[in-house]
Amino acid sequence: MKFITPRFWMAAGFGFALLVVLIALLTHQGDFFFFINIGAPMLSRDVSWRQGYDGQFAYFIARDPMTAASQLDEPAYRFQRILYPLLARLLALGWADAVPMTLVVVNILAVAFGTGAFAELLNREGAPVWTPLLFFMWFGVGQSLLYDLNEIIALAFALWGLVSFFRERMIWAGVLFALGALAKDMTFLFAVPAIANLFFARRWRAATQLLLLSASPFVVWMFILKLWLDRWSFAVHATRFEIIPFGGFDGSDPVFPLVFALLIIPGIVCIWCAVRRLSQVYALATLFSFAFLVFLPAYSYPAHAVFRLNTPLVLMGALLFANIGCRWCLKLFAVVWSTTSVLTLLVAVRP
Repeated sequence: MKFITPRFWMAAGFGFALLVVLIALLTHQGDFFFFINIGAPMLSRDVSWRQGYDGQFAYFIARDPMTAASQLDEPAYRFQRILYPLLARLLALGWADAVPMTLVVVNILAVAFGTGAFAELLNREGAPVWTPLLFFMWFGVGQSLLYDLNEIIALAFALWGLVSFFRERMIWAGVLFALGALAKDMTFLFAVPAIANLFFARRWRAATQLLLLSASPFVVWMFILKLWLDRWSFAVHATRFEIIPFGGFDGSDPVFPLVFALLIIPGIVCIWCAVRRLSQVYALATLFSFAFLVFLPAYSYPAHAVFRLNTPLVLMGALLFANIGCRWCLKLFAVVWSTTSVLTLLVAVRP
């Protein structure tokens, strides 16, 4: 079947993201603060506390980076993910009142660019023409869009970093991985396998170059945060993984069957396919992503964050299936994962 260009898929991703946003706005009287989800001390006499969600921290940073620390639960940890709020602030031209809207606009554009990169990678592996829709139909991406979160920006830069890597444009790959890491450190689930692939191939110079370009800005930024805020960004509870495999899972959570069906079972199939191909980028990326799921801390499960945090497993799993020619696995899991767009729409119209 003739390949549909990444530009088409970028337009498709943009259109779907815009549709989801419009549904949310129509349901909530055009209020962009719906996406920010700011906590409030008292919503009613029947609700004692509303904590809000992580999008509020991106909002506070984007609105005024110099005074935001007092409104953040863990300032160094939240400031580590600087790129998304910075882009929203730049798009708002520093006008604080426009930030709620620009946070959404940046993520809509990120969905478009991420879909385009995913389409380019799938085409390289000869995947079925329809499979790129998985990127924007996966619930984890929808969550990030509807909660003003950092993941989509990180994913878009990471995937384009992989595109540049396979095109042998290592400087561009390093720059894109570095930008993704400044959005969220999940980017290293994509960058480290690419670097390891170069080491396996004994391309020492290229591997070292890519490592330095990808990691240096992130490391420097962490040191700056330490000097500024007097705390390491990784010295927080949220970064402490479980020691016991799947120790963070709560089997009594009503969403557990979905986690099992959408992530654990597909993850095991992915690992089965990956273990004999550990020198390949997608196999390594899938292995690292599954390990991330296995040791994910209990802290990461509230509000079903497990889906958005494990988006790399879904994307790398699909690319691995395409890479090894297991088309029935790719089609099966792509369909299953894509049906979670229903959950995205349900979140869009939530009270």
